[in-house]
Amino acid sequence: MEDHFSFYSCPVDPFNHRRLWLSDAGARLCKGCCSDQRVVERSRSHLLSITIHLDRSTFKKRRSDVTDRSLEALLMAVKSQSWRWRSLYAIIPSNFEDHLIAPFCMKNVTLLEHVRLETWRSSSNIGRTNELQFSLSAVPRLTYFDLSSNIHVTFDGPAHNIKHLQFLSRFKVETHQMDLMACLAQCPLLSTLSYHLHFTPLPQTFPTILKHTHLDTLSVRIHLGCEIGVLFHHLILPALTDLVLEMDEDEEPAADWPHLLALLRNSRPHLNSLSLSRIPMNENTLIECLKYTPGLRALITGNIDCTDTTLKAFTLDDSDSSMILCPKLQYLNLGTASRFSDAAMKALILSRWRGAGLHCPPGPGKELEQTPKSSNAYVKVSG
Repeated sequence: MEDHFSFYSCPVDPFNHRRLWLSDAGARLCKGCCSDQRVVERSRSHLLSITIHLDRSTFKKRRSDVTDRSLEALLMAVKSQSWRWRSLYAIIPSNFEDHLIAPFCMKNVTLLEHVRLETWRSSSNIGRTNELQFSLSAVPRLTYFDLSSNIHVTFDGPAHNIKHLQFLSRFKVETHQMDLMACLAQCPLLSTLSYHLHFTPLPQTFPTILKHTHLDTLSVRIHLGCEIGVLFHHLILPALTDLVLEMDEDEEPAADWPHLLALLRNSRPHLNSLSLSRIPMNENTLIECLKYTPGLRALITGNIDCTDTTLKAFTLDDSDSSMILCPKLQYLNLGTASRFSDAAMKALILSRWRGAGLHCPPGPGKELEQTPKSSNAYVKVSG
């Protein structure tokens, strides 16, 4: 089979949906853009699942076949049928994103349920800074949205039923605390959220309490100048199971960052995993946070200067089982900033090890499987 792009139609499920696919296998893409138009129109009134995979390497490799003009013709054909999109998966150069986002701005995507859109910067659009924007209310049926593009999504309008939102911004789209608050307030069924918060002055008003009962997976990348602490003191997330907090490296960190403690104390979530990257927190604050995560199974920290004090907090005291910190912990990575003694590490391993050759279930605190032996190495300690 020749290595060309193809754009074709084929059944995808028993409900008369059709899938339109742009891949690098086949023979009929952009050299004949008129045929692309006919392929789109041929499916008549069926709901469409659109897949356009044109990453940087593929685009460069097939540049003689896929010209800007032919790709634009293809996207215009796809855009003309946006009223019957059911799902959209697209990886395209960012100078063509307008064609796929225009239907969102015109609210002509009312049947769309699933979106993954990723754009990358080509040589023809270096320096382009204009930011596209649309309201999530334009896509009332959307349940899954994965976005990495120069697009700002707002959350005005009625409550939305979306369940998965992931914003991976490699561009200069600035999202602020008020955007995040509006997202949580207007998307009550949201279970997964990934967000990048930029610097913003403190909001004039905050809700007394913002409680979200469905969110179980939260990932927030924080610009160091962003005063997110106020939000964390007003947020309650009782369903949270997986939490990732990451801070940008562009400024000097503060001495301590106690805001996570407020979130955990107020929410009392059944947290399974916690990852803290470049969060300026001292080890005493970390230990206090972990007192509110008894179900934690995985802990990853970076840039927290953990010492023997942290390891001693994890070391079991058989004479007082009520003081076990994170008894279900299985994986521990304290990062390269930590400095602890071999003796403290040995004591932790021996206290958490259920014993070689035992086949019975581990007791409280005896589930640890991996723990740091040195900066970047791990040793398995389970029986």
